[in-house]
Amino acid sequence: ADYLSDYKGVTGLFIAGVLSGSLSTLSSSINSLAAVTLEDYIKPCLREPLSPTRAAVLTKALVLFYGMASIGFSFLAELMDGILQASLTVFGVVGGPLFGLFTLGMIFPFTSQNSSLPSFIVSLAVGLWIGFGGPKPPIAKLSMSMDLCDNSTLPSTYYDTVGSVSTEEKLQSNDEYFYLYELSYMWYTLIGFSITLVLGCLGSLVYPETKKLDPSLFSPVIGRILRARSTSSSEKLDH
Repeated sequence: ADYLSDYKGVTGLFIAGVLSGSLSTLSSSINSLAAVTLEDYIKPCLREPLSPTRAAVLTKALVLFYGMASIGFSFLAELMDGILQASLTVFGVVGGPLFGLFTLGMIFPFTSQNSSLPSFIVSLAVGLWIGFGGPKPPIAKLSMSMDLCDNSTLPSTYYDTVGSVSTEEKLQSNDEYFYLYELSYMWYTLIGFSITLVLGCLGSLVYPETKKLDPSLFSPVIGRILRARSTSSSEKLDH
């Protein structure tokens, strides 16, 4: 937009394109969140079924809630250094635990909802704490000075130069920061995934899966193993 600001209408067209693209993506995500919340979390807790009118009103209220939450989270963008770091930080904080939750459901048949959901919540809380919970150490930038560079493209006599560089500004030591705050945002996905996976598997020791499993809902390898176990169990019962 800055490069084409001399042309009338181009800046407005650029902003309109950015807003329409972002709003279309955000609206579909908010509608999906509202629908999933209503179907999977609210309706199972109700004793009587919701009427279509009440369900529509409740869905709109959920859309409003998630929309306001999205606006609130947008103020955290000022804590980010750039759009790439911001997007990868949010993806790592949210996507890591979510990736671990889907992995638990597809690959580990012994885990249950009572063990997977708390592990996801704990992992998400830890990710939010690491990503946004404290000050980050300043990023050390490489020096761009060419004062001591002995390379020259001009015809001149070669001299070896020996010198020292000092600065009056005292760099802040990273020891003053909590070690988790010094982690790169590139590690957030792995951290969230690992916490969800480990806690979900450990929680299955307390809350094991007791329902009959559908092999078609797991990965192909795990599905074949479950079908083989089911077949062998049926043969033992027949004998």
